[in-house]
Amino acid sequence: MNPATDALPDRGLLCVEASAGTGKTHLLSTLAVRWLVERDDVRIADLLIVSYTVASAAELRGRIRARLAAVRDRLDDGAAPGDDEYLEALALGPEPAVARARAELALVEFDTATICTIHAFAAAALGGGYGEVGSGEERRRQAVTDVLAATSFDQSSSLFDADNVGLESLDRLAQLGIENPDIVLAPLDGADGGSAAWSHRDAVDRAVELFKSRSRRDGTRTYADLLTQLDHATADEHGPVCQLLRARYKVGLIDEFQDTDPIQWRIFNRLFVDVDDHTLVVVGDPKQAIYGFRGADVTTYLTARTAAMDTTSGRGLGVELLDRNYRSDGVLLEALNGIFEGSTLDEERQITYEPVTPTPSAEHRRLVLADGSFSVPLSIRVPVPLGKEPMDSQRRAIAAECAAEAARSIGAEVRADGLERGTLTENDVVVLCQASTYFPMLREAFLREGIRTTETKSDDVLTSSASLDVAVVLRAMSDPGSSTAVAALAHSWVCGESGSTTLARRRLASFEAALSTRGVVALARAVTDPSLTPGLLERPYGERLLTDVHHIFDVLADAAPHGTGPGSLLETLQGLEAATREGTEDDVRRRRIETDAPAVKMMTVHGAKGLEFGVVLCPFIQRTRDDASDATIWREEGIEGRLLDASGRQPWTDPRLRASTPEARIALAEGAAGSESRRLQYVALTRARHRAVVWWHRAYSKKDARRDELTALLLDRDEAGLPIQRPRAERGPGGCYELQGADAVEA
Repeated sequence: MNPATDALPDRGLLCVEASAGTGKTHLLSTLAVRWLVERDDVRIADLLIVSYTVASAAELRGRIRARLAAVRDRLDDGAAPGDDEYLEALALGPEPAVARARAELALVEFDTATICTIHAFAAAALGGGYGEVGSGEERRRQAVTDVLAATSFDQSSSLFDADNVGLESLDRLAQLGIENPDIVLAPLDGADGGSAAWSHRDAVDRAVELFKSRSRRDGTRTYADLLTQLDHATADEHGPVCQLLRARYKVGLIDEFQDTDPIQWRIFNRLFVDVDDHTLVVVGDPKQAIYGFRGADVTTYLTARTAAMDTTSGRGLGVELLDRNYRSDGVLLEALNGIFEGSTLDEERQITYEPVTPTPSAEHRRLVLADGSFSVPLSIRVPVPLGKEPMDSQRRAIAAECAAEAARSIGAEVRADGLERGTLTENDVVVLCQASTYFPMLREAFLREGIRTTETKSDDVLTSSASLDVAVVLRAMSDPGSSTAVAALAHSWVCGESGSTTLARRRLASFEAALSTRGVVALARAVTDPSLTPGLLERPYGERLLTDVHHIFDVLADAAPHGTGPGSLLETLQGLEAATREGTEDDVRRRRIETDAPAVKMMTVHGAKGLEFGVVLCPFIQRTRDDASDATIWREEGIEGRLLDASGRQPWTDPRLRASTPEARIALAEGAAGSESRRLQYVALTRARHRAVVWWHRAYSKKDARRDELTALLLDRDEAGLPIQRPRAERGPGGCYELQGADAVEA
């Protein structure tokens, strides 16, 4: 698709399918500007532009404003020509003065634009009469506890006949039911099963309903409630909310549509697709659908894509592909095409990899190492020996190799057409892992190489260890008479881990004085005063700790009223931590970089989505746990929504379902989780501009040596070298894990 020259759609649904690095944000900003400067019936207030996160929505807002300003400046009399294809087409068009006037009008009216997240849009559409949005963590856990307590006195219930009944398992199932409104609890009525399975399902159902009734009573709602309430409010197309929103917006531009869910699709479909003279453009990359744990459902994207392909209905406008990559070197794209071409990234084979091409400027661009050799654009490393050493030893060896590879990359030159285009620093290197639990081991390896590292914005600061340190301080301040609280402070770094309660009480007096006279920010300075914490910055990760402590106090200062005491600050901190556990998005709490000095970044793959780096090192991106251990969620034909096994792992069967047995249900759930794992690997490898390195190792224990997704991608090939698409349940054991280094490389 060419966003600068293709005709703008007048009505209906257009699906734009992208790949990593193909310019989705540029496409959306260009389309928005084109509607504003080429159409006389569309003003900026008529556009609804939705993205997945606050940060991406802010980026889109900035891009669109800058693009409008560029149109205005280029169409000014006497402006010099440039290299922007769209701006030059406007300048040579029949009415450049009209286009310039419309761009100026859009800039004047820019504050009327709706460019936000879906939850912000829903909150604004619902207005202020629907209660406050807040954390439901404690309310949910209380509901589960109350249901368990009531059930224990119910002699007719067989819940406690189950083998594994507990607060945590019930709470996790209730959380999934609350946060994912499309979830249907199983077993369904009419299934065959023991009484314990039914009792467990009913307990989950009662906990969900109790949570919802108490939320209505207290006038609070979750982020999921925003969507379900807007869905209900717009269900009647003749109702006031639906009519008002249809009159307000003419064009919808939805970014990251692969991360949407069925409720969001119903809302957008109602407002734009089911209406004459309205247009909906959804942009997404199903290969990057990795947020299933937050309720995103890639099947929704596939449903919308199918609807767009149905051009006979008069609503579908087709599917356009973006296949020009603006990020990576040509040689790296050639390697990635070789790895992924012919593969699918889901069990149903609906998400296919389409080869991408580089830009002319990147076609011959290469990375040259310090010894003058060209770097290999894509490397697959195998630890030696692969099968004999314990997994922990293998991981430490991989961490050491990863640090050495980073050292080789720092100082490498980027060359294009024989000319130097830049030199890589630590800031151009990123280490991506499936989970942050690998970071401590990697940091040690990088320290041995003398390389500074930083954990970047992928995590919420309230999940860091510093949050516990701040809680220790606030607890001691709020209850200085508690010997336990004071002792905890005395043994923390705040008191140099001296263990002296006398010193701790002196510290508390200075903290209280700082808070009462100058506020929370002054308290942060008092807690981290270098004269009171000698040597802290010389410790490994001392900068990281101090940055996180100051960040947490800043968050508390914003969240708590002025003059708040230590007890209220502690309650505020606990409430914010509860919201974090619930999965609430808040970019303000994303961890800050602890140093301005060049440093190699360490991130989870989820946190790196949407970013790019010169060199990407992937030491641990293979799944290392049972994919269905969290919950069994699967799909059935003829049932709207996803099914969640709420039986508490009690046996039940249902011949009406394709997944009629526990084994079949687990296989489907593991297949869905495995597909997401493969998409995670795609996201990781496509972050790189010049070079990507991935380590292949034994991802499962010997007793469960199935082929993980990376192994299947690399080794399940036919004689022509093309991927063999075996469903996860049909894969044999991964005997490849027993191969030694040279044999593994040969395989």
